[in-house]
Amino acid sequence: MAALAAALLLGGCTSSAPSAAPNAATTPTRSAPTAVTASTVVPTATRPAATPTRPATAGPSGAAPSPSGPSNRAEVTFRFVQRLSTPEEIEEIGTILKEAPGILDVFGDERSITIGYDPARRTPDQIRDQLGSARHPVE
Repeated sequence: MAALAAALLLGGCTSSAPSAAPNAATTPTRSAPTAVTASTVVPTATRPAATPTRPATAGPSGAAPSPSGPSNRAEVTFRFVQRLSTPEEIEEIGTILKEAPGILDVFGDERSITIGYDPARRTPDQIRDQLGSARHPVE
């Protein structure tokens, strides 16, 4: 009985008749490529490197507003006199710096640090001094 069921199953799966050649009606065709219009392209936000004398541009449009709500934002980048041992130290330094009013954000790596600040409340020299007092002098 099992052999009969297997034979019926195999017989139903295989076809002894040759397959018909595909014709134009069943063959899929490709349509012309669709052009991308300017309205479908989403621009990405880029931010130029800031100096202490030039305020940085605003971040991406989806960025959350700063809790202090500064009317102006600037960035300053410093190079460490001595490299940090790990890039994770930036987080520790950022925590210390953010205790002072006017420091908005901190990011960087073991060689340099970029600090976003409110120029009405902080100056680059004050930030440099604060880094030095935290035992991370900068050039």
